[in-house]
Amino acid sequence: MTTMEISESPPAVGIEQRGAKLEQLLRLSLCVWVVMLAVYQFSENTVDPDLWGHVVFGQQMLKTGTVERTESYSWTANGQSFINHEYGADLILGGTHLLAGGTGLLLLKMGVGLLTFLLALRMGSKSLTWPVSAIAWVVAAVAVVEISFGFAARPQIFTCLGLVFLLMLLRRIHDGAVHWALVLPPLFAIWINIHGGVLAGVGLLLLAAGATTVEWIWNRYLAQREPADGARTFLSAASPEHSTIQVGSRAASQSDIAESEQHKSGPLCGLDRNVRAPGPAAASRSARTVLALWLACLGVIAALFCNPWGAALPAWLIKSVLWFRPEIQEWNPTPLGWDHATLFFLIAASAFAWAASRRRRALWELAVCGAFAVLALRSVRNAPLFGLVALALVPGHLAGALERFQEHFARLVELGRQTMAQKIAVVLLIASAGGIAMATFTLHKNNPLTMEAPRSSYPVAAAGFMRAHQLKGKTLVFFDWGDFVIFHLPDCPPSIDGRLDACYSRAIIAAHWQLYNGDIVDQSVLPINQADFALLPSKLAGVEALRLRPGWQIAYFDETAVVLAHHPESFPGLNGLRLPIEGPKEASLGRASFADRNLRWNN
Repeated sequence: MTTMEISESPPAVGIEQRGAKLEQLLRLSLCVWVVMLAVYQFSENTVDPDLWGHVVFGQQMLKTGTVERTESYSWTANGQSFINHEYGADLILGGTHLLAGGTGLLLLKMGVGLLTFLLALRMGSKSLTWPVSAIAWVVAAVAVVEISFGFAARPQIFTCLGLVFLLMLLRRIHDGAVHWALVLPPLFAIWINIHGGVLAGVGLLLLAAGATTVEWIWNRYLAQREPADGARTFLSAASPEHSTIQVGSRAASQSDIAESEQHKSGPLCGLDRNVRAPGPAAASRSARTVLALWLACLGVIAALFCNPWGAALPAWLIKSVLWFRPEIQEWNPTPLGWDHATLFFLIAASAFAWAASRRRRALWELAVCGAFAVLALRSVRNAPLFGLVALALVPGHLAGALERFQEHFARLVELGRQTMAQKIAVVLLIASAGGIAMATFTLHKNNPLTMEAPRSSYPVAAAGFMRAHQLKGKTLVFFDWGDFVIFHLPDCPPSIDGRLDACYSRAIIAAHWQLYNGDIVDQSVLPINQADFALLPSKLAGVEALRLRPGWQIAYFDETAVVLAHHPESFPGLNGLRLPIEGPKEASLGRASFADRNLRWNN
């Protein structure tokens, strides 16, 4: 080594070290930005219409020490059988509110959301190394927007968490650790007692078991043909120009070796690709996997009966899921538009990833991803589930697909390696992460540390009027306000609430929509004149129709809600008032904090 070489070596090493530190900083900045985006998304504190009911039902069970089996809150279904498929979630939500009020509910939903998201992200990025793992973090930034849609403070958040746990267990089982199949029945025994979304998990497990069985049978068939024609694995990856990749004793061609070396040194190197058919040992593992999965399915089906209602709960869940509910927005097909643009982007990216990936495709993962994409398109409420599935299963294949076209964006990759570009990216990521952090506490929120009810969406002022004038009695309510009334007006049993067919007949449910639309209502199903009050949205068509009925009069109104009284002279609290009373303009402005105490037991 010359003197000049010795003198130039230390600066070169210093530059290399600074470059490594800058790359580490860039990686950290990206991770922090994505996590801050997730915190912002999951910190959305707008209350779900059913939350008030979940809190009341859960606290009632905690107070009495028993699971409610009959309906006791309404006046139209009182005494009817009540199958509470969310009683476990109600206990969690009710207990959390009892201990920490609205703030506790917000922290619970954020905690479950972040845990679910990070576990799915860990699955999606597990086989990737930096800088390829950046693809998983970018997918996560897109997916979290759709995932958070399903993370209001509601029982569905526990189904999302259960779904990710199930995917993690299935991945371990398919990796050969079949003993993890023993965990599946206990998981479902817990799940069935928390939320009815357990059916999504059962469907996923059965689909995975079926797909794995088909793949195992196919690979056994290929193994028998291998000596003759060098068969390929089921769904193995191969580029079009190298479609003759074979297994067995065939030596690798020069083109195979060249291609392998190219991808080892390319910008998207570091992928774990497996394109060869399983040997005898792998086939044996596959057989054990198939057996473990089907035995687990039997155990899971048995676990579904481990609930207070026994076989009646799974039977009711199946019947309820098959019921089409066009009047409820989240049960309708996902509309094509900006509101769910991230869903359609994820579906397109997933399709591209599965079609072009260089990695071996596990049939069960492909089947699950496709099935949940269909479910997401079929119903808005399933979109967050697909977001989780895509985040957990797609990033590795997306990286493998992009590897095919790496020569087309080689200049972009080279630009990303330049020091100045990395410094700019770090500054932008840190600055935007700070902005997201500020928005978490300020954007569209009056009280960021608790759950909130928008006054334009809920009858906060109208309920205050009814309490102030001690109006008590049977109340016709808007569907989305039933649980609000159960919580805030304990002496005004509602005509319907978010439990729907868990305790209300479908005839009663249909009669309410007739009432809302101003249509003729069958009085034998929904006896309107037996009600004392009606609490309805002020712009609802049914308000005018009800006002024109004999004996009904508007007692209070504002921009959000109308209170109608049946024979108002019968209520002392309305005596001496010049009806109707117009609420203040601010009655529909701002957001009201979720009450920290259950008003049913304030006394």
